[in-house]
Amino acid sequence: IALLYVAPLRALINDQARRVAKIVEECSLRSAWWHGDLPPNERRKIVQRPPHALLTTPESLEVLLSSDGYGHGALLGNVRYVLIDEIHAFAASDRGAQLMSRLARLEAGKRVAMTRVALSATVGAPEAIVTWMSSRRADAATVSVIAESGMKGRRLGVGVVPEIRDAK
Repeated sequence: IALLYVAPLRALINDQARRVAKIVEECSLRSAWWHGDLPPNERRKIVQRPPHALLTTPESLEVLLSSDGYGHGALLGNVRYVLIDEIHAFAASDRGAQLMSRLARLEAGKRVAMTRVALSATVGAPEAIVTWMSSRRADAATVSVIAESGMKGRRLGVGVVPEIRDAK
């Protein structure tokens, strides 16, 4: 798993899972979702053959990081990118503080800091979000605000990082 997508709601993950699957499949990559509604047989499939991108909730992230059955985070040992959707739902809340703690815990054993990306259409003070969600590691990349007021169109960019492809 190279990309971890975190969203506040299972319904959002269910909705995005189909979209993400189409995008990553075009790049010969795989994705999966993981939250409380995932059947045990599907969890086993993910553990046996981890996808490149995993969509989950903060609570399920905690289960993955702490459970004996999932190797105390070993499944997430290769995560390099974290995308937090609807960041405004987490900011300045206990749930958000727990999410940042989980990300720090996930990042603690890594040689290189993870790249963090946050998405929201309703953040009033994005600079405050940047400060709150940034990694505290000295080697962490600087987080920048990318926003245009009044932006009407949608832009989508898809790229492949070669080293995360399956070896064939």
